[in-house]
This record gives sequence, structure tokens and C-alpha cells, in this order.
Amino acid sequence: MAPSLADLFQQLEVHSRNEEHQRVYDYSLKILQKQPGNVQVLKTCLVSLINLDKYQAAFKLLSTHESVESPSLLLEKAYIYYKLNKHDLLGVLFQANEDRFNNEVALLHLQAQESYKIGDNKKALKIYRDLISSSGKSAQQQQQQQSASSQSASSSFEILDLSVNERAVIAQSLLLRDDAIAIKDSNPISSDVDSSYDLLFNNALIEIGLGNYERAIEDLLKAKEICELSVKNYSSKDKFQELSPIILQISYCYLKKNNIATGESFLKELLQEIEANNYNEDKALKLIILNNLYYIKYLQDEKINPNLIYKNLQFPSILNNISNKLTLSQTYKLDKNEILLSYKIGKDIKKKKLDSYEHNFNNSLLPSALSILYKYQIDIFEQEEEDDEEEDVKSIASKLFRLAIKLKNNLALSLIAIQYNNSINNYNNSLLILESLFKENDLLLVQHPNLALLLLSIFEKMDRNLSNFLKILEEQDFLKLVDISLENNYKIIEDLGFRILSTNNHANFYNRIFQKLHDANPNNKLISVILNGTNDNLDSILKPIDELTSNIDVDELLNSEAIVDSTNTTLPKRSLPSVNSNIKKRKRNKKIPDHLVNKISDPERWLPLKDRSTYKPKRGKKNLTQGGTADATTEINIANNNNANPSSSSVNTSKKGGNKKNKKKGRR
Repeated sequence: MAPSLADLFQQLEVHSRNEEHQRVYDYSLKILQKQPGNVQVLKTCLVSLINLDKYQAAFKLLSTHESVESPSLLLEKAYIYYKLNKHDLLGVLFQANEDRFNNEVALLHLQAQESYKIGDNKKALKIYRDLISSSGKSAQQQQQQQSASSQSASSSFEILDLSVNERAVIAQSLLLRDDAIAIKDSNPISSDVDSSYDLLFNNALIEIGLGNYERAIEDLLKAKEICELSVKNYSSKDKFQELSPIILQISYCYLKKNNIATGESFLKELLQEIEANNYNEDKALKLIILNNLYYIKYLQDEKINPNLIYKNLQFPSILNNISNKLTLSQTYKLDKNEILLSYKIGKDIKKKKLDSYEHNFNNSLLPSALSILYKYQIDIFEQEEEDDEEEDVKSIASKLFRLAIKLKNNLALSLIAIQYNNSINNYNNSLLILESLFKENDLLLVQHPNLALLLLSIFEKMDRNLSNFLKILEEQDFLKLVDISLENNYKIIEDLGFRILSTNNHANFYNRIFQKLHDANPNNKLISVILNGTNDNLDSILKPIDELTSNIDVDELLNSEAIVDSTNTTLPKRSLPSVNSNIKKRKRNKKIPDHLVNKISDPERWLPLKDRSTYKPKRGKKNLTQGGTADATTEINIANNNNANPSSSSVNTSKKGGNKKNKKKGRR
């Protein structure tokens, strides 16, 4: 006999107390089939499925009960959309329930997490900082009213969680070079907590975004030490899940510091533990480790078949399967590596993929560049042996120049053309390309301030008077319109000002630059000194030479390959997946002329005809040994395959590098 509704509810209560989510779901579903409009039972089903990480099943259940509308289901519905990346549906839900999403704490948290996930860092940061401020005030009121330790601990944990998330947003903004967050907002408003390895981890990510890898390593090593103490009673698997993202970031920092051996050792340690204990569930972690190991092989000039790399990394299907586990900066680098690898092996890249990449990372010109190169059949990676490489580059540079002038307003193509022409010292062509762009778009320099530095570098290389350069800036109202409240723009304008200052000319112009910088950041003492025209304050700003050089190892500095002239441009070369997606060229065997393909010299040509292995006697004569002949094409193909030099190549992602895991407790 089927159980009654009362029996089902009684069993539901027991299983709920025991947190047996699967059984709760099973009994709830049976009740729901009898009472399809029961909102509370539907809510219980959804919560059980969420606890079981069965978001697709929860979404399907929502779809089959669309008619059941209740304000009490809003949080569950929004969370399911969030976990399944249903950004459009979640956006509609936000708009329809704006008042609740802007006032209820749980919904505010969810809105901040969604904003972080889609890269709206400015909005996410504002929500978290509002929550931090309100939580701080609430904590003070509680302390004034009573000293209950449980309430105090609860509020402290909430503020810590918000502090971790605030730093995650700032780190992501820096790693993606996001201009949405102003300079004054790039420092956390919440206090540091040295006992939290989550917070130390995100502090390290901020340092990575700022390029301070040594400081990042210090924070990561502290985080690792605290984490090891915190998880000492965990299972081996849980320990690994908590420690692995920290170790991965330590490895990344060493790779960025050009300490390849140390970075590689950390990666191999992680991979060895995954394989030894069969920790294969975290596919995102394993992908990042393999990606970065291939990057190391690229640095070491190892010959690897790019088709094999593409297969071993399980591109492109794996990126869809692990999208929920990746941060935006990791997605950016891995997607970029997948696109570059596809291009290298001649795989057709779907327009949908390029459009999606351009939509998600609208600062990237990669999709636009590849589309143009595909359309006009220009392969910038195909270069001959070194003897012919210079002519090859000149030919490609000439093609790209003509095409850039023809298309006029394609920034991606123009930058590639400029890079190639700069590499052969044809700066005049580069200047013509930029002037063509500026004629088509009066606000191009304002929209892309880094072009001003590129233009200045070309003028310096050509040893031309900077008056024409300044005239171009004036024509576009560059100083007036550029927004230097954004950190990247501030750094660009600062660099521009000091480079013009170094010429000892155009004082009026660089003073205007420094005044604009001072207005944006009055705390920059060096700029204040320049504007005041006095050296009185320099002693408080500039350290003694002995102090600055005390920790420098001269021998290490001279042997370092990290010192690169920032004004030099190098050719884009073939690439394998890497933490920073560098591109490396490959060498190709010279093509054998058609008339010689089947005329390889016979090694037996000096033997008498009758002693050669291919000799066939006339009919009637008996051959004592029967030999065979082989088609020379087989040997040629084998030789070519053995001599091929496939080259290698992110992600930061960062983390532009692989950078983080799907964190527990707000580590994101």
C-alpha cells in the first residue's frame, strides 16, 4: 500500500534532521507529485538538490513547475541560475525583483558573486564594501548592547568572509587589467587578518596583479603554513583540495620570476599527488598544471607536436565542462591558449567561439586579428629556415602594411602590421598606419591611451622631433579627455610625462601632464617635487644609492634574461599553452624542388650494375637471392617527421596565469 501524505511528511522530517539530502529529495518529490502546487515542498526539493550539487536536475524541476510562483523561492531560483551560468535568466530575475536584491543580505551576496563571475568588478566591489560597512556598524552596536561571544564570533566571521571576497574582486580586476576600478579603490578597505589563509591567499593575488611576485610568494608561504595547521585533522583528499591552489600560485610566481626549476618542481609535486591518489575529480586544477608544464617545455625549447598538446589538454570540450571551476582570469588565458593552438594546428575556429571570447573579454583584439588573417589567408607563423627568415618577414610585413592601409579602421590588424614593420626597422610604415587610424577615429588615443606610448616609441626610434607627436595628442584632445582616475591610464600618462621630461624640451606640455597627475593623486610626492621645481623634499623621497643597491646580485643581474627594452617589438611567434601565452616561431624544413623529390641520390650508384640490390637480370637467368625495392617517399616522410621542429607556447590567466581554484568560504 502506498504511504499516506502524513507518513511522507513524518519521514521527511526525520531525514531532514539527519541531513540525508537524497532521501529528503526522494520523499519531497513523492509529496510534490501528490500536491504539485505545494511551494514549501518544492522549496525543500530544490534545497536538497542544491546540497547534492545537482543543479541541472533543480533547473529541470523549476521548469516543470513554472506555474508555481512564490517570493519564497527567489533565492533558490537565483542560486540555481548562478551555478548554471544562466546569466540572461538571472539578469531578468534581478530586474523583476530589484528592491529585494538591493536590500536582502543573502540576495546582495548572490548579486555580488554574479557580478564577480561575469567581470563586473566595479559593481561587485561596491556591494561588498557596502556590506563590510554595514556589518562593521552592526558589530559595533552588538558590542555596545551585549558581549555575547557567539554573536561577536558570528559577526567577525561575516566581516572576514566579506574581506576575503573584497580582495578577490580587486585581484581579478588587476589580473584582467580591468580599468573599471579607480586607483583610490584598488586598496582594500577592510583590515588584514594574518590568521586567515584565505585572506592571505587573495592578498597574494593582488600582489601578483601588481607584479610584486616576491611579496606574493611571502604571503603565499604564510598562507600555506597556516593552512597546513588548520587542515591537519582533515582527510588527505580535503587537505590536498585546500593546499593545491596555494602551491599552484607559488609555482606561478616562480615562473614569472624566471625561476623555472623551482616553479616546475611545485607543479610536478602537485601532478604526482593527483596521479598517485587518483584525485582526478578536479579537472580544472589538472588542466592548469598541464598547461603550465607545457609552458615550461616551451621555455626550454623542447620539440612537442602541437596536435598532441591539443589532445592531451582535452581542448576544447574540457573548457565547457569546467567553466564553473575557473576564475575569469583563468578562463581568459585558457581560452586564449585554445584559440592560438587551434590556429597553429590548422583547426577551424568557429565564429561562435571567437564572438564569445570577444564578448567575454572585450579588451582582447585576438578574435578580430585572427578573423582578418583567416579571411585574407595570411599566416604570420609560417616562416622558413633562418637563412630565409628575413625575406619572409619582409614579405609578411609588406602584406600586412598594405592591408592595414586598405582596411583603415581595424585596430587588431594594424597592431600586428606595426609589430612586423617595427621588427624590420620600417618605422615609417608603422607611423603611416597609426596616422591612418587616427584619421578614421578622432578619439582613438583617448579610448586606447597605450597607443600614445607606441606612437612615442616610433618617434624616438626615428629620431624625429616630438613636436609632431605632441600635435597629434593635441588634435585628439588627449590630455583633456583621457580618464586618469583609472589605474592603468594613470600609469600610462605618468610614463608619457617622464619620457617627455627626459628630452629637456616641451616643458609646457609635460607640466600639464604632471599637473593632471597631481590632481588625480596628490600623494605622489615625486610629481609634487617636479611641479614645485625644488629639490628640498627629495631626501625624504629618494633613498641613498647604497641602500638601493645593497640587495642586488650583480652577477645574477647580468645573467638575467628578464631585462628587455620596452620599446622593442618582436615578431609574433608560434605558441603553445602558457601562463602568459607567449608565442614562439617554428622552423620548417626547406621545400625540396619538385624535380628533385623522387630523385634522391642512390647510395649504391658506385657499385657495378649487377651488384646493386635493385638489379634485375634478364629473363632466363636465375637470381640466387630475391631482393625487394622500397618507395623512397616513405623514407622522405619519415625523415621530414623526425626533423620537424614543432614549437611550443596564459593563461593570468593568471593566475595570466593560472591563478586560483573554485574557493571555499569566499576564496572564490
